Amino acid sequence: MKLFRRCWVSWLPLFILLPTCFQCAQSQLLDPSQAAVLEECQTEWQVRFNEWTNGGDCGKADAIQCDDQGMITKMSPQGYVLQGSLPASIGNLVSLTYLDFYGARLNGTIPDTIGQLTALTHLMLWFNYLDGTIPYTISALTNLKELWLGMNQLSGTIPDEISSLTALTWLDLGNNHFSGPIPHSLGLLSNLRELNMGSNRLTGSIPPSLGHLSALESLNLIHNQFSGSLPATLGQLSSLTRLWFDRDRVQCAARGPCEVTQLPTSRYCAACSGFCAACSNDSGVATYSSPTSATKVALANLSPPAYLLPCVLLLLLLF
Repeated sequence: MKLFRRCWVSWLPLFILLPTCFQCAQSQLLDPSQAAVLEECQTEWQVRFNEWTNGGDCGKADAIQCDDQGMITKMSPQGYVLQGSLPASIGNLVSLTYLDFYGARLNGTIPDTIGQLTALTHLMLWFNYLDGTIPYTISALTNLKELWLGMNQLSGTIPDEISSLTALTWLDLGNNHFSGPIPHSLGLLSNLRELNMGSNRLTGSIPPSLGHLSALESLNLIHNQFSGSLPATLGQLSSLTRLWFDRDRVQCAARGPCEVTQLPTSRYCAACSGFCAACSNDSGVATYSSPTSATKVALANLSPPAYLLPCVLLLLLLF
């Protein structure tokens, strides 16, 4: 009994300190270099980062997360209205892998220092008020898998440097003010599954190199100023299930989405060619959907009297 008491007394300090040590192990205090960046951002955006980092402990926060060394790996302050610009010091967050400022009302330009974030896999800046051009330094982000720049006020041409981001699976440049042609080099993005360039001011012809995007499932080219016709190489895209384009600007051999007859659903396109011809007198947007996702071809922006009857007849024949 005396031996037990002696052991208990000797181990008592350890039991007292154990919860404290466990708490320390879970705590991830910010590195001073990272805290300096947040301090500048706090001044620019007029927010209190204590709410994001639990008073500097980002091991228990959702908006900002860091690794064991206190280096920030994720910034995702969803629900916060920041109303400021991205400071150049953002490039000092060199361990950042995930940056999501969706709907934060950011303005100004994307700083060149964004190219220093070489660990980034996700860059989500869509639905803001960003203007200016895409910085050429973006070519350094070779680990990037998703790039969301849609729904901003970005302008200029789409830089060839984007073709260096060969790990990309999702590229959203829609709803901006981009002009000029689509770079032929985009055909090098062989892992791309989603490509949105709709609602811009892009001109010229649609490059045949897009037919090299073998993993592509969705291609949005709607509401631009393209000329010419859809390239036949799009028929090589065996995974493509969704295609949007303006049929009043892009010429089609069979008018409408059925022009690309070598798509994996060529039999279905042949069946819908009569529908396209019946609706050929109306202007609007042509959309193609593979039967694998939806067994239909929809033509938007058409008035009911012009297309309702032939469409109903065609559906009766098909089914």
